[in-house]
Amino acid sequence: MKWNCKQSELLKIVQNSLEFVQQRSVQSIYGNIFFKLSNDMLEIKATSISSGFEGRIPVQGNGDGMITVQGELFTQMIRNLKEEEMLEFRTDDEFLYISSALSTVNYKIRYVAADSFEYREMPDTEDSICISKSIFFDMASKAIVSVSDDESKPNLCGVHAEFKSDSISLTSSDGRCLTYYKKDLDFPNIEEDKAMIIPSKFIRDLLKIAPDGDTFTIKFSDSAVYAVFKDCTVWTVLTKAVYPSVASILGRNYANTVVFSVDAFSKLLRHVCIMSDDKSKRISMKFTSGKLVVTSLDKEEIGIGSEEINCDYEGEDVSFAVCYTYLQNQLKILTTDSFFFSFSQEKAPVKIEPSPNKEYSAIIMTMSADK
Repeated sequence: MKWNCKQSELLKIVQNSLEFVQQRSVQSIYGNIFFKLSNDMLEIKATSISSGFEGRIPVQGNGDGMITVQGELFTQMIRNLKEEEMLEFRTDDEFLYISSALSTVNYKIRYVAADSFEYREMPDTEDSICISKSIFFDMASKAIVSVSDDESKPNLCGVHAEFKSDSISLTSSDGRCLTYYKKDLDFPNIEEDKAMIIPSKFIRDLLKIAPDGDTFTIKFSDSAVYAVFKDCTVWTVLTKAVYPSVASILGRNYANTVVFSVDAFSKLLRHVCIMSDDKSKRISMKFTSGKLVVTSLDKEEIGIGSEEINCDYEGEDVSFAVCYTYLQNQLKILTTDSFFFSFSQEKAPVKIEPSPNKEYSAIIMTMSADK
């Protein structure tokens, strides 16, 4: 088994596959990367049992075969070789030899037979959609902001995705903050609505490797979802849990809505939050006629930070407290110059939406502003 390929082409795909290798696995085979040479095509697979990666690159091949090698070590070897080098790989006596005519560096790494490498194959199904990569990645990068990291609540540790024939929506929540993004799109292949919880790690890995292509296909099975790109496929097992209903939260009416500059409000938060308690991260927000006053809380023994900003609000004074990190996280993902801030009374949730387009919403729970 022998093949030749460029270092840069191989490095990209093995680095992407490494995101799906199970680190410190009891079964060492799942810490390996799988290689299959067939004619002049090299197929590369990696899996952590619950998710996986499959990619392909053209090579100059000689002798078909399959092997697996320790993923992290192999990637380090390839990374150490020069970017534009043409590398030669050959197997002999249970070792994979790596060399280059332009380098004095030579490696050999013991390989393991691929017989025990188990991989979830993509089902042959027409249950799928084709979607713009830029649209889905934009939605996913915003929706994932509110995902919980509390493993005792697995239903909140993923993104709830709902696919309909005329739309897609992504929702995440940690119980205190909820992000909801809906996009009207045409999916003629979807005959029945599909709802699922996609693990947050898979979403982050997908955003990180960012495969090539303007569009990609999402395929569904009862227990997994597959993202099929031009030169690779990634998949994950879905989270088996019940996602809380968010219809009542999203359908809430808000008595007041004002518009703020993203830049001005972000600066205000940076100025005030340095005087807030590092644990609670509470700030007080008090709306009075024509202005908003934001004040730090829980650090009065050291000092207080306060700043006001003008706004188009007329009505009775309204005060509440929020965790400023929720506000900052939402402002970071806004791509507009301004945003809508909706609120009602004390202890009622507040809502953030981009202005003038309201394609997605963030609902943030408030707290009492009492000391």
